[in-house]
Amino acid sequence: MKLKFNGKVDDDGKFTLNNPKKFKESIKYYRNKNVTITFEKTVKKRSLNQNSYYWGAVIPIIQEGYLSAGYRYTKDEVHDELKAAFSKGEKINEETGEIKTFIKSTSEHTTLEFMTYIQTIQQWASEDLGVVIPDPGEQLEAEFEDYMFTPFSNGSEAVSWFDTNCENCKHANHKTMGLSYQETRNLILKGKECAAKFQIELGFVRGEVEKEPIATIIGITDERINAKCRKFEKK
Repeated sequence: MKLKFNGKVDDDGKFTLNNPKKFKESIKYYRNKNVTITFEKTVKKRSLNQNSYYWGAVIPIIQEGYLSAGYRYTKDEVHDELKAAFSKGEKINEETGEIKTFIKSTSEHTTLEFMTYIQTIQQWASEDLGVVIPDPGEQLEAEFEDYMFTPFSNGSEAVSWFDTNCENCKHANHKTMGLSYQETRNLILKGKECAAKFQIELGFVRGEVEKEPIATIIGITDERINAKCRKFEKK
């Protein structure tokens, strides 16, 4: 059993407990035992603004990144993944000095620890997931307007376009059904699958596509996808 109490050390070095009554009641459990008393500076826990930014910006962007990779996560599941990967604490064996790591609750982070946690996630998201998490205060809506694109008004229009273009194009690989996101990405890098076709297929699920490959390969005119892909070649 580990007890934790807060107090203050004044200018003369005198220590005063915030709750001396509770302290006296609690230490009864340690009668006739050797104990260790540790002093550390009280630090501020993460702020409400940090929490709002985390759940309102960081989590949804990661969630979108996972969806682009073919994985549908809830916000809580994304949080659990991030916490397991980047929120680590340490416990030291007081007898042997052995150090063990554990998953630390983000609610226990100080403002500085939480800032470091966010920065680590930003770097990972950019390098491994291919998504950009803006710093607090940046305009996310403008970023998404430039990044994402809605190519069709409805599902029927999307299917008609796909049948006219991708189904009859020699650049489209029609043997990718059932492949993972990474496997399909590898085919695209090897020139064995069309990046635009892949985005259109993802669009059937999420309604939006990444704008850059659509604009580069198919073409966009007046914020509308071209009726015929610029790189279409009949198979």
